This record gives sequence, C-alpha cells and structure tokens, in this order.
Amino acid sequence: MARRTLQLHGRPRLHRRHLATDRTLHMRNRNARVIGLGALIGVLSLCAAPAHATCSGSGLGTLNCSATVSATAMSFGSYSAGTSSATTTSSTITVTATFSGRILGTDTLSYTLSLSAGNSGTTASRYMSYGSRTLSYNLYTSSGYGTVWATDTVSGSASVSVGFNGNASASTTHTVYGRIPAGQYTAAPGSYSDTITVTVTY
Repeated sequence: MARRTLQLHGRPRLHRRHLATDRTLHMRNRNARVIGLGALIGVLSLCAAPAHATCSGSGLGTLNCSATVSATAMSFGSYSAGTSSATTTSSTITVTATFSGRILGTDTLSYTLSLSAGNSGTTASRYMSYGSRTLSYNLYTSSGYGTVWATDTVSGSASVSVGFNGNASASTTHTVYGRIPAGQYTAAPGSYSDTITVTVTY
C-alpha cells in the first residue's frame, strides 16, 4: 500500500509525502471566503506523484506495477446563508495503475479510498475554520448526499488485459461530492480553511 499527501487549497498548493506502505493526499481549502451575510468561495485541488504498488494478476513473467493518483479542482463558487438550498459541487479522484513484466494475462490493482475528518475531528460533521469561527460542510460518495465519505468508505480496482508486449495501464475515476448546508447565518466574512487527508490503500 502507498501513502501520499495532498493539499486542498483555494490556490492549489501541495505538500507531498511518500511512505513505503501507503499514499496520502492532504487537501487543503484556503481562500474559502464569506462576504456579507455569507459568500463562500472554495477550491479543492489534489496532486500526486507515482509510487510503487503491489498488484495481482495472471499470465507469464514477473509482474511489476506502479500507481498514480490525481484529481480535478473542486470549487464551491459563492455561498449565501439566506438561500433555502445547500451549496453543492463535485470533484474527481483518479487512480491509475501501470503494469509491466508479465504477458498474456489480466493484471489488477485493488484499493480503498478514505478521507480524513479535517478540522472537526469527526467525518460526521466537517467544518472549515476562520479564526474561532466555523462553516459546516461535508464530503459525500454520491449526488444524493446520503453517505459521508469517511475512512475506508469507497473501494475500487483498476484492471487491464496484457498482450505480448507486457506493458499496459488502467484508470478508475471516483467522484467526490461537496455540500455546504444553507442557513449558516453566524458565518462571519473571512477566509475559511480546512485540511483533508485522502488515503489510497492497496
């Protein structure tokens, strides 16, 4: 398993860390701004570098593989506490596996994706902070916003059939859904932030 750190930021700003056994991404949301009664602007950006992975497969030869993780930016746009509906947005995380060394078979990378709690300390109720003030939000596994994306919530795999040259790659994309509840009238104007760690385990 591999671990990588990503920062989620209004202006994409990344810190990367590589460990032998798993990959973690710190996502830091900076420049999330509340203006007047409440306007939130936030951008989520993720970036990751390649790391060695343990994969399974069938075929002839010795299997070698590596994996990369990437994501698109998540922007909440503007938030107004006075509206009756929540502010929602989404982003994608893509896991790409690259295989080599084995021919005439099928290679697979299986993994789980988990998101940390951030400032709040609990995935059930995440929030961004501006000094002592907070703005509630959360991250979900679907557009129905029924399941919070937490530790080991999502699992997936990337598989590919390998021919005679022994080199192939496969990608799987997951969507992260963000939601800021309406009616947060106590949110003061300012720049709110949070740091989320995304862990890919395989």
